[in-house]
Amino acid sequence: EVRMVQINVKTTSTTTKNKSLIHPMEMEKEETQALGNASVQAPFSIWIYLYNLYMLLVAYATYHKTLTTTILVVIFIFTVLIILEAIAKAGAGHHNARITHDYTRVHSKFELKFNKVDHWCLQGDDHSCRCEDPSVPMSHEELTGWMSAFNDNKKLANPAVSSYDVVFVGDETVEEWNERWLGEPLQRVKGITRWWKKKFTLDGGGDVEGLALGIAGDTIPNLLWRLQKGEITNVDSKIWWISVGMNDFLHGQCSEEVVLLGVLRLAEEISFQKPGSIVVLNSLLPRKVNMPTHHGGGHFPLWPSIQVVNEQMSKFCAHQKHDQFRFYDATPLFLNKGAKKDKKKKKSASAVPDFNPNLVIDGGLLTLRGHKIWGDSILTEVKRIMFDTGLDDDVTGKGEDDFTFF
Repeated sequence: EVRMVQINVKTTSTTTKNKSLIHPMEMEKEETQALGNASVQAPFSIWIYLYNLYMLLVAYATYHKTLTTTILVVIFIFTVLIILEAIAKAGAGHHNARITHDYTRVHSKFELKFNKVDHWCLQGDDHSCRCEDPSVPMSHEELTGWMSAFNDNKKLANPAVSSYDVVFVGDETVEEWNERWLGEPLQRVKGITRWWKKKFTLDGGGDVEGLALGIAGDTIPNLLWRLQKGEITNVDSKIWWISVGMNDFLHGQCSEEVVLLGVLRLAEEISFQKPGSIVVLNSLLPRKVNMPTHHGGGHFPLWPSIQVVNEQMSKFCAHQKHDQFRFYDATPLFLNKGAKKDKKKKKSASAVPDFNPNLVIDGGLLTLRGHKIWGDSILTEVKRIMFDTGLDDDVTGKGEDDFTFF
């Protein structure tokens, strides 16, 4: 069953604008602008109504020439205004980030029941977003450059490498390691590929053999399509590293539960295609983004939703039945030193941590230095996993009967 919900807003046609040239945050602004413009109209209508009521009551009191009545009316009106303003401020940034069902003990892909999702949209409903069903593979070929980027990924594998130590699959964060954006050269992180080859290729002097397969802007259904359409068919690896999910929040405005289920579906797909390998779920990377509310105006921070998904992925991988899965929390890497020291202090669930602007920009993209710190940390974790699990031996030759999902 394909589950899709639509946002009923007017958007710019993709036929009139080349989206491959648009910065990701600009794409996000375009997609949410209509929602923001529509939502801010409601408060104005409330104030106009109250103003008219105020003028009516003042006129009535003046006509009866009763000073006491006039004073009481004015006090009453201003009291109502103060109360309404307080309610508006309290609700403008409120969002209850949650995942209703427990997926910790899920044992097979058949238990990933998307038809029982509590709500599909971040706003807590099923109709205020355009979230795609993450269990249904979907290409992004309408986006200029996407198909060529997909075909380029299939050519990246080195024929001389029989089995990689680690293969990364994901969105723009992974594609940037190849200094590309939708297959086109990327200047923002110039030099990262040279550094990456020194760390993740044996020919470059590294200790492990790695491969990065990412496409900018991809959502979970896009990555699932790529996995099923041959991107990893001829690639074997001891470790598979998944980094995706943020675009499902930003562009689809999917709920936390949908994003979690989507990541687990990807893990299942890789486990099915590559039995015997370890699958690592990277935490959703930090983003200082405020999402627009669709009722009454205002915005709410996306960070609590990111936290909820990361916590559930961690619990899933920690379950005793999920030995082949690992969760890697990259969040502490991007915190300022002071924020790291205060990490144990109890803070509001909606409080956004103090991220280091030299490592990650507000939109969530990593800087060149951020990429290097993330990559170095991943390299340490890859070596630890290989040592702890004995993956220095060839494990990709196991048959499918020797390995089951979860």
